[in-house]
Amino acid sequence: MKLLRQLLNLTLVFALAGTTVAKEVIKVGVVFPLAGNNAYMGEMGRAGIQMRLAELGGKGKFDYKVICEDDGFEFRRTNAAIQKLKNIDKVDVLMTMWGYGSEIAQPLIKDGSLVHINADRWTEGRAPYDYAAGNSLEANVSQCLAVVKALGARRVAIMGTADQGWEAYKKELIKQLPAQEVQVLDAMTLSTDVRDLRTWLLKTENKKADLIIECAAMPVVQILLQQMRERGLATPVLHITTAIFEVPAEMKEGQLFVTATFAKPDWQAHFEKEFGKAGNYPAPQFYNAMELLINAAERLDSSRKPAPAELAKSIESIKEFEGATGPLIFDGRDRYEAPVSIYIFRKGIPEPIAVGEISKQKGADL
Repeated sequence: MKLLRQLLNLTLVFALAGTTVAKEVIKVGVVFPLAGNNAYMGEMGRAGIQMRLAELGGKGKFDYKVICEDDGFEFRRTNAAIQKLKNIDKVDVLMTMWGYGSEIAQPLIKDGSLVHINADRWTEGRAPYDYAAGNSLEANVSQCLAVVKALGARRVAIMGTADQGWEAYKKELIKQLPAQEVQVLDAMTLSTDVRDLRTWLLKTENKKADLIIECAAMPVVQILLQQMRERGLATPVLHITTAIFEVPAEMKEGQLFVTATFAKPDWQAHFEKEFGKAGNYPAPQFYNAMELLINAAERLDSSRKPAPAELAKSIESIKEFEGATGPLIFDGRDRYEAPVSIYIFRKGIPEPIAVGEISKQKGADL
């Protein structure tokens, strides 16, 4: 009997040694445009996520299942996509982009049933377990104001695509520009389907604007530059989004833009090796969001899938982490602040430019 018991125990040991315990799965739902004029954003965002998962190589404590939903940058579809991910797919984590993603998500996640990470929004969190991995409104506006000052602008017209982020940005510009003795001639909010800006351009021309600040999506940015060219309007434009990347090369030469700092050279080289193209915005931003999630989940003591409150607590325990764009630092509330920089297109290539260089070349071709 004793020998039989020993044999049974030995058999059990070998059986357990050959058993692979299945990992718990953390479901991640992502909403961004994968079709239409802004499809490049979703394609880049998805590539950034894929790159971080490839680096993990399935060796983490958890498996991460990513479900991507295309909203075509149509807010009605964004709402439907988030509801599907939450109620049908039962995701544990939701990722969105820009202010519109958060604005639509926040009322739907106020029950605290999941964790939300926005890959790049300016506004603050307004729901439980609601985080942003990107530069703040204050940091971006500060750089924008520095460029306005360097250009010597005194009469400014501003315009942007309707969303939570733009409305907050516009409010700050209207508030802070007069302190620099800059007059805001017009502040227009556009719907995403606007295709004719000629009336607005005529108004800004008649008011003698010496700078246009835009925060729009495609194709509005291209329409703006095209219709300015048709009118022979040479007013400088300062861009606050990276939609300028998708504009034809001859139209973006010399254009200035303020945005999240580009990816580090080693990260960019790795991305180009994996995907055969540059890792443009928002690939680094979604990589950063995925890095934050993986970092928080993998540091948990248990291999049991965490509840939203548990995962959120782990996220907030991370005071700083290294992302694709450099260090992201927790503000103690809901944001991991990323660096922001000023760039200019020269021969079709975006290059960083210092405020001092803008001041020196004012009045000449930048």
